[in-house]
Amino acid sequence: MEANDHAFQSTPHSCDSPMNGHYNQCDRVGCSQNTRNIVGSYGPGGEYRIDTTHPFEVRTEFLKDDGMLTGMRTILVQRGRRVVLSHLTCDVAYLAKLTDALSDGMSLRITYWGQSASTMAWLDAPPCHREACMGSHAGEAIISNITVSDLEDVPPVSDHRSDDGAQDGSLDASAGKDSEKHRWVSDPWAPWKCHHYVGNQQETRWCGRVGFEGGFEYKYTGGEGALCGPCWCCKRKAKLAGSGVHATQAPSWSTPAPTWNTPAPAWSPPTTTQAVATKAPSLMKGEIKIGGVESAYLAGTGGNVDGDTMTIHHNAGFTIFTDKEKTWEPENIEEFKLLGKIISYRVDLSKVGCACNLAFYLISMPARDMQGKPSPGTNRQGQPPYYCDANMVGGQWCPEIDIMEANNHAFQATLHRCDPAVNQHYSFCDRGGCEQTTRTKENAYGPGSEYTIDTTRPFDVDTEFLKNDGVLSGMRTTLRQDGRQEIMEHSNCNKAYLAKLNDAMAAGMSLRITYWGGEAQTMAWMDVPPCGGAACQGSNAGDAVVSNIQIKASSSVDRELVWVVWDPEDELFGTVVPHHVVADHHNFAKLNKEAIAKWEGARHFLRQMPRAVVKAQVKKVREAESRGVASDLITADCDDPESPCDVSVHKESSYFNSFLKKYSPLSVALPSVSWWPMHLAFFVAMALLAGAGASLLMRRLVKPRLGSAAATTSKKEPGFQAVFARASPSRAGSVDGASPMTPTATSLSTSMVAFQGEGPSPLRRPRAANLLASPPKGPGRQELLSLLEASAE
Repeated sequence: MEANDHAFQSTPHSCDSPMNGHYNQCDRVGCSQNTRNIVGSYGPGGEYRIDTTHPFEVRTEFLKDDGMLTGMRTILVQRGRRVVLSHLTCDVAYLAKLTDALSDGMSLRITYWGQSASTMAWLDAPPCHREACMGSHAGEAIISNITVSDLEDVPPVSDHRSDDGAQDGSLDASAGKDSEKHRWVSDPWAPWKCHHYVGNQQETRWCGRVGFEGGFEYKYTGGEGALCGPCWCCKRKAKLAGSGVHATQAPSWSTPAPTWNTPAPAWSPPTTTQAVATKAPSLMKGEIKIGGVESAYLAGTGGNVDGDTMTIHHNAGFTIFTDKEKTWEPENIEEFKLLGKIISYRVDLSKVGCACNLAFYLISMPARDMQGKPSPGTNRQGQPPYYCDANMVGGQWCPEIDIMEANNHAFQATLHRCDPAVNQHYSFCDRGGCEQTTRTKENAYGPGSEYTIDTTRPFDVDTEFLKNDGVLSGMRTTLRQDGRQEIMEHSNCNKAYLAKLNDAMAAGMSLRITYWGGEAQTMAWMDVPPCGGAACQGSNAGDAVVSNIQIKASSSVDRELVWVVWDPEDELFGTVVPHHVVADHHNFAKLNKEAIAKWEGARHFLRQMPRAVVKAQVKKVREAESRGVASDLITADCDDPESPCDVSVHKESSYFNSFLKKYSPLSVALPSVSWWPMHLAFFVAMALLAGAGASLLMRRLVKPRLGSAAATTSKKEPGFQAVFARASPSRAGSVDGASPMTPTATSLSTSMVAFQGEGPSPLRRPRAANLLASPPKGPGRQELLSLLEASAE
């Protein structure tokens, strides 16, 4: 049970087989059934069969056959009235995966939670709308008389009658009464499968007379194998009468013949998966003009195309192909490489109302099997061959980027990453994804001039896939209309999440356009609120129009931040530093937008700037130099201790280069502070006794001690960070939010030895080394140099 006083839902969730009792992957969505699908069944008031203003009883039965779970039935009882959730839409194979867990025993957990209306829209919208779970809406709940008993001890549901004499089946969510039969019609696209009898279905005549029940169509075969193999009773998914909505509510591939400008027969899917695997189906394709693409052909049903404009009917689905051949070959599916690019289009959703969804999205289609070969799928649930997505619609996983899921009341964009693929085969994806929606911003989007984007008229959409050093770093969606715009930055998607989509985007992803939707609760996750009880049907499910699809280089490429060598005296001035150097914590340290890096055999001063301005900035500096003036783009340094100013990292880089150049040949091991007088006396005595020649000899004799001193140094040294901290006290607390002691802050200069190419181990901190942490003013620097010269001699 997941319930409140307006909706009651029960859901089994299967998992893949465990390893030593440990589960790696489960079905988050599950196979649910909800009282919202049964009109007048459940709610607060006497007009409902179960009046939630009074207590009621709940009984959940777990049916079994030969020791296997074959069904789940939830029965709500109150004053002789009943509502039955029979879960007949749950496949027997799906339920069987729960058998071991039920046999071993499962823990019972009882929780009470809820927040804003959108948090629980999946459960109760409609009938619920904007109410939040707080105050008087969040009162106490009471559970009593919990009982566990054998199923044989409980009378079957069919033995009970309601107080008005009607069978319970009249309010069973999957009952086979006349009203139920009239709700469903045949779906010729759905494959037939063998049905395993449950409960009173054991009677052979049941299959021949049931027709439609619980979203399925049943047919008695007498054991002939032509329809679904050697099976007496076959079943397949049905669709709602009059609406074309498939029982699973998936984006429809089950629509009439396409209405391309040149009439041609539509693709009719084979009735067996074997035919799909051995022969590419025939279909009609219409050419569509897409800016930045040499040739593109729209394959699918339920719409038409004219130049760069496509009109899409409700319950339609399309994929972009590279050629006009009338076959659905995986190698001909267009794969768009949009990393670092922008895809834009104009869309008219004025007739696409609540509970409808025009989806414009990328998927890593064609799907691949474990061997890395294109996989058409075996139980596609109405989807075309080789289909896959992040919700496993059609039975196969793959990364998905929902560029747009929208109607005229809500617009949502979502990225879905997957676990790493093996031979391009994905085994699990994030179904929920990282989303952003217009619903969170008041008056941003909707039908009417009071909204920034007025959906009664067409508007433009730009989606940018930002990259940094070749890796996906963000997605930006911009809606534009009459000089006004709404931007969704997707800042809630962290870089690690985005990076998991990088390989898929680099390899290329297929563009899929579908238009689907049904009852209000089908799309509540996307549009409630502001939508309420409206269904996607009739005038509310008018045509959608997409036009002027363009693919071009993204402006974000120009705005990509890069690190540039920024010392005019450096022979690499103006060179962009590679990503691997920036990522090397031993050779790179930054302070805000300045940094020092060890690269190409030397230390370089760097500055961060947009890639697009690098050439212009370098040109400006060189032009200033040619006029004999200093450019304001180069930070000035202050050697005068009486003139306080920020000391640039540029000066530090030059200073340490000079320091190392002069003193790296010296063999003097810098001693600790406590032993300084003794060592000083020693060197003075040696200088007096041996003179300059002996001094040179000593340098060579004690040279190995420099390495040993470095090797035994404490790793607590902050290195260049200490220099930065003293040089600019106001910015010393952190580097980009990191502690001065973190690897980010100390990445480059863990030691002077590392700069000499002798490894990253830091030096001990003698008095002379302490001076390195002093502001690089004239007297302090001179004192250090004099001290080291005296000690060396």
